[in-house]
Amino acid sequence: MRRIALPAALALLLAASASPAQAPVEAAPAPVCCTIPAETLVEIELDEEVGSGRSRTGQTFAIHLVDPIVVDGRTLVPAGARGMGEVVHAAPRRWVSNAAGELILAARFVEMGEIRVPLHRLGFARTGREGQFFVMSGPGFVSMGQGMGGNITVPAGTRLQAKVRGNVHVPAQ
Repeated sequence: MRRIALPAALALLLAASASPAQAPVEAAPAPVCCTIPAETLVEIELDEEVGSGRSRTGQTFAIHLVDPIVVDGRTLVPAGARGMGEVVHAAPRRWVSNAAGELILAARFVEMGEIRVPLHRLGFARTGREGQFFVMSGPGFVSMGQGMGGNITVPAGTRLQAKVRGNVHVPAQ
C-alpha cells in the first residue's frame, strides 16, 4: 500500500513543479469619482452631552453631519453620516479656588460606508462671549470656559463647524 502511494505522491509533486509559477495578482485601485477638497467647511451636531464636570480627557463622543457634503452637484456624504469627536481636555470646577471648569473638544471624523472624512478646526457656529460663557476657537479644537467659575456643559444637539482635513478621494460607485 505504501508503494502505490509513493509513486502517486511523486507524480503530483512533479506535476506541481512543472506548472508555471503564477505572479501575485495586484488589485487595481478603485477608480476615483470625486474629491472632497481640504478645508471644506462642514456643520456637525453632538449626539450626546459632554461637560467639564462629567467628561474625561480622551473620551470620545458621537457626532453626525448636519448637511450633506456636496461637490460639483453630487452628494458624496449624506446628512446624518455618523462620526466621532474627542474630549481633548476636561477639568471640573475647582471649588476651593473657584476656578472655572475647562473643556476642549475636537472633531475627528464622519464616515459613511467606506468613506471616512477626517475633520479638524472645530469651532462654534457662534463665537465670542454669550452671557457668562466664553468660547475660543483654535486650530483644531474649541475651548470653553465659564466666566463665574462653574462647570461647562455642551448639550446634545449643539451644532459646531469643522473643516475637512486633507483632500478626501471618494471611490466611484
